[in-house]
Amino acid sequence: MPARWASVALYAAIAGMAQSPPETSVISGTILDQQTGQPLKGAEACLTSPGADRRCALTEADGKFQFRVAAGRYTLSASRAGYLSADYGSRPGGRYTVLAVDSELRLENLELRLQRFSIVSGRVVNDDQEPMPYAEVVVWRLPGRGDAGQRLRWVASSATNDLGEYRVPGLHPGNYYVSVAPRLPDLPCLAAKAGIKEAKPGFPRRIYGMTFYPGASDAMQAVPVRVEPGLDLKGIDFTLLPAHAIAVRGKVEMNFQGLASATISLARAGLAAPARFVPVDPADGSFAFCGVLPGRYVLEGSWQEGGKVLHAREEIETGDAPMGEIRVRPSRAAEVTGRVRIDGTASPDLTKVEVVLLGEGAFENTTLKPDHTFVFQSVWPGKYGVDLPNLPLCCYLKSARLRGQDVPRDGIRVEAGESQSGLELVVATDAASITGVVFDRDEKPVAGVLVTIVPDIKAAHPGSSGTNADTDQAGGFLLPGVAPGDYRVYAWQELGDVEWFRPETLAAFRESSTPVSVPGGAAQPITVHLITR
Repeated sequence: MPARWASVALYAAIAGMAQSPPETSVISGTILDQQTGQPLKGAEACLTSPGADRRCALTEADGKFQFRVAAGRYTLSASRAGYLSADYGSRPGGRYTVLAVDSELRLENLELRLQRFSIVSGRVVNDDQEPMPYAEVVVWRLPGRGDAGQRLRWVASSATNDLGEYRVPGLHPGNYYVSVAPRLPDLPCLAAKAGIKEAKPGFPRRIYGMTFYPGASDAMQAVPVRVEPGLDLKGIDFTLLPAHAIAVRGKVEMNFQGLASATISLARAGLAAPARFVPVDPADGSFAFCGVLPGRYVLEGSWQEGGKVLHAREEIETGDAPMGEIRVRPSRAAEVTGRVRIDGTASPDLTKVEVVLLGEGAFENTTLKPDHTFVFQSVWPGKYGVDLPNLPLCCYLKSARLRGQDVPRDGIRVEAGESQSGLELVVATDAASITGVVFDRDEKPVAGVLVTIVPDIKAAHPGSSGTNADTDQAGGFLLPGVAPGDYRVYAWQELGDVEWFRPETLAAFRESSTPVSVPGGAAQPITVHLITR
């Protein structure tokens, strides 16, 4: 058998093994400091395999670890206090390496090198150069693949001390956004009602609010900072200026009688951050937020009326001037019902399969019932894609139909209060498993490479969305659950800032990919060459 297909043959052997194979193989190695090369005592090595328990072991002064394992595919990781966690075979801009283990195999002398984590630090003062204690400093990142919307995501945070100093540790190298939010003063804010005057001190007034480095009040104007490996990025300082804050008042136009503890939230637009909640007065649906600085916000709430769920979402923009009363008009949530039908002679186990509706800024999921039906009881208006993300490896979503009509690839439209019934998801059982090996330009197998398979053209069914895997120490890979169709296979090494899942990226590197035609149920060994830039 040619050497390049050694790992391919291994996968077939693994697939036919019993539930509890004997642990006749060994995985061992050493955990080291990335800079000094010295062994690390007290580091934790962890071994993970699909469908098996995660196992961990602590290192002694020599930094060594050892696991006895059965044949299978494993990922190996290491961690220690003061260091970033790392996967075996990982490298900057690259991927980890899967360990493919046959029976009676000894994988020894593996090395995992841990990099000390990076830090962002600085000082926060006010416009009189006085320290601002107890302010919350937050480090944010841009959204990654699969994140809905373009909101910044929280990474880590810390509070300033009595000198206004802060230190946010535990960061990976990369670009981040940094914000500071002083503690808001505890000031009363009463809803304006006939015959009642607002308590003093009221709003509008000037307070210190959330500020993004180097001095922006909105996330859209923030400037990213570059964090280098293992270093303390000092001097990310803030001088906070008071801004004109106002009260945001409004009314929810629904009957709250008999509904206890109703609330409504206010959140900064563009940030995946906790929102502020205030009560809604059940007498007239009024609410009030105090200390709201200029910027873009989202008002949102969900309530029940007459046994039905109502939802409201309003985008507002505040300035220096007081705002008029905001009228919030809830809409009734819709119900989406349907069933999954199996196309084929096999009878796969679907008891743990989830049905997912994914919209912009919204995510709904539910588990299939024993009769393969499903119900989404509270779906807000919008457009949603439909998926079955955790099907058995033999299966894929072949088609989706709503009341006899094919569902478009961009999903179904849900209107306020208009329930959708008759959503039929057809699951086929002839998915293929694609095996192969990745080679470099010198025809040598490459470990730790990300392999992706994507449709060459838009297929007629949503099951051709593609999948990905990582190569093992012999350059081999396994792509299970692939629907029949025409595909391109890409092998990415140093990803860096390459967003491989973007259509424009796939188009740019199309000529460097490998075409493959996948018939139903067939396992095809293929050769893929590494994409270089």
